[in-house]
Amino acid sequence: MVANYLQGVHTWHIMYRLELSHNDTEIEALLKVAVTLAPTSSKHKPCEPYTVDILGLMCDNLNLADPADAAVFACLTTMFWCTARVGEFTVPHLDAFNPSLHVKPSNVTHEKDRQGVMVTNFCLPRTKSALLGEDISWAQQHSPSDPQAALQNHFNMNNLPMDGYLFA
Repeated sequence: MVANYLQGVHTWHIMYRLELSHNDTEIEALLKVAVTLAPTSSKHKPCEPYTVDILGLMCDNLNLADPADAAVFACLTTMFWCTARVGEFTVPHLDAFNPSLHVKPSNVTHEKDRQGVMVTNFCLPRTKSALLGEDISWAQQHSPSDPQAALQNHFNMNNLPMDGYLFA
């Protein structure tokens, strides 16, 4: 956190074309002290990455005949196979859904890629790094974590309006 703040101060100086006079040795010492004095409650082991095997375990522990579990698994596999950020496919709470910002069933299309493989395309209206939106996609996978099967199950279990939230 301290290093991020220092980087912010440095960037601010660059933006306003101001000289930043500092002593590199002192800055390094301060950063080392900050790491040493950080409370243990602020430190945690990095989370293990999601893998296809982990998705299979999740699938085994969800009831895909339950509408909520079907939506969760479809969202999870879609984010995994699209390598998307969580915020690109989720909303903070149901009242926060905005059709001009969040993905809807009407944003889902099926098309062939350059190699002739059928892919499912999601036209995201807006993302963290693409404010005007972007398209991301996945192809069918032959495993329990197949996003196509999960999305189709979600559509079958939940009667979604075309202009509503995709994973409601």
